[in-house]
Amino acid sequence: MMSWYKLNNFQIHLNDNQIGRPATGWQDGYAGFRLRSDDPEYAGLASADGAYDRADWQSFEDVAAAHAVQIVPEIDVPAHSLAFIQWKPELGLDGGDSDHLDLTEPGTTETIKGVFDEFAPWFQGPEVHFGADEYPRQYATQYRDFFNAMAEHVRSLGSTLAPGAA
Repeated sequence: MMSWYKLNNFQIHLNDNQIGRPATGWQDGYAGFRLRSDDPEYAGLASADGAYDRADWQSFEDVAAAHAVQIVPEIDVPAHSLAFIQWKPELGLDGGDSDHLDLTEPGTTETIKGVFDEFAPWFQGPEVHFGADEYPRQYATQYRDFFNAMAEHVRSLGSTLAPGAA
């Protein structure tokens, strides 16, 4: 459909979650991460209700390329990151009761860099997006450090930051 209408960029969120904290806490919120790795380090991260494995993703890339459509994958961090927090609660702000990553913990950035290390090789296009929006103002320094570290890391993997992420 996109090529028919001469649209050639498709940005796809590969993780996101419901808006608004559930009454019972964020751990009960709906979230999804839509890539499934064979690496045991990432066991439990992929959504049980649907995720692309490497072959599925390659097929998606092939179909898009055949129709001159570039896929721009987005792994949205540090907000809208409930899927990561449900996978590893220690990554979450407010003791894990948040959909924001806790950027005061050094291990958080390293874990997210690992996610990009695992999945960036799957992406065929030159651009990758990492979200980087809607983070609490009181953590401006940590946010800036995270943003700069992730931008450098994504570039080191051979990707260009998609507009809005740089």
